[in-house]
Amino acid sequence: LEGVTVDSPSSVVDMMVEEVSVAETLKSKKMARSLVQPPVVTAYSAHEFGEEVAVYCTEVTVKEEGASVTCQLAGQKVEEIQALLQESISEGHPDYVPEEITEGLVCTARFSDDKLWYRAEVTEIQGDRITVKFVDYGNSETKRRSEIQLLPEQMDSPTQVITVPLAGADKMSDVDKNFLSKMMMREEELIMKHSGEEAAFFLVESNEEGEEINRSDVVEMTIAHSAAVGSYPSFPALQPEGVVYSTQIDSPNEIFVQQAESEELLDTIATVLAEHDPSKTPTTTPFVGQPVLGVFQGALYRATVLEVVSGSKCKVRFVDYGNTSLVDTVYDISPEQVAHPPQAIRLSLDQFTQAPDKTAAECTTALTKLLNEKEIIIVECDTTAKGVSESDECSYDPVR
Repeated sequence: LEGVTVDSPSSVVDMMVEEVSVAETLKSKKMARSLVQPPVVTAYSAHEFGEEVAVYCTEVTVKEEGASVTCQLAGQKVEEIQALLQESISEGHPDYVPEEITEGLVCTARFSDDKLWYRAEVTEIQGDRITVKFVDYGNSETKRRSEIQLLPEQMDSPTQVITVPLAGADKMSDVDKNFLSKMMMREEELIMKHSGEEAAFFLVESNEEGEEINRSDVVEMTIAHSAAVGSYPSFPALQPEGVVYSTQIDSPNEIFVQQAESEELLDTIATVLAEHDPSKTPTTTPFVGQPVLGVFQGALYRATVLEVVSGSKCKVRFVDYGNTSLVDTVYDISPEQVAHPPQAIRLSLDQFTQAPDKTAAECTTALTKLLNEKEIIIVECDTTAKGVSESDECSYDPVR
């Protein structure tokens, strides 16, 4: 401290106490910044792709003028980045507290679910509410300022989530785009081919021997399939005071009924399906929402895929009856078989209130006993459909 006086403009940089740096001690206890801030990331590195790159589709955005796909890059890079980040930064470290937070700031933010830090970018600021996008996963959250820190310089590797316009999407119909969206959101690895400003995708699958098979032209295949098959038409309109029969009751808020006049059409559908040989047309890569055929108690019925369990094993809902089942195999459906609207119409019980001492399962069981094998008249009352059994003397009050 020689030469330093009370009036001196000089400042003390550090002091040593028994060969221990006071400045370093204060920094380690998070009580002071370094005199010179360590290098931080100001922009993520650019991607350097070859002609093809393996990805997982996380979101498909369908717009009138086309479609875009958000993908996470396949491989172990995300895990490597996350492990390095946890080693490089700790909560509230003074060297990495941003003096100013602006839109576009490259940073790390703490995720609400696991409280870990992830690479991010500030996308919006509204007062104390700061929205960040996690650049390696694609999701966004609103954070407090204390949950945002700067990134150490070694964390500048390219973002692991990218959004690209889909090649040829401007020429697709809305049906094609929605069909494609469902097909791509199957948690399967895709290969992205890109050239210029657009990208195309195709599936990579494995055969029984474990060999990878490239299914190219997935977009064209999807368009061809959707144009040939399409989807089920809208549900038929309920007739005012028409007679219906309950076919499946999952809960008081999910009741499936058939209209009495559907009987002739159901017979026609059953006749067409009885002539179909499903063994020739198994669906190799089913996806959620796909119209298919499924077997229930030895007979073939029209269905929609609710969940793909593994391979072609799916949970389906039979669209003409409302019941669900886990089937080992689903089968392709023809344009003629998909042409008729589903005959099971979903209704909810109006003004339903569950009794405090009853479970939802008990309510469903009671409602099933009440409506089973009885004609029900649907009455439009204040734009709400209500069901009344002809054989019961009851008003439009809730069933108790």
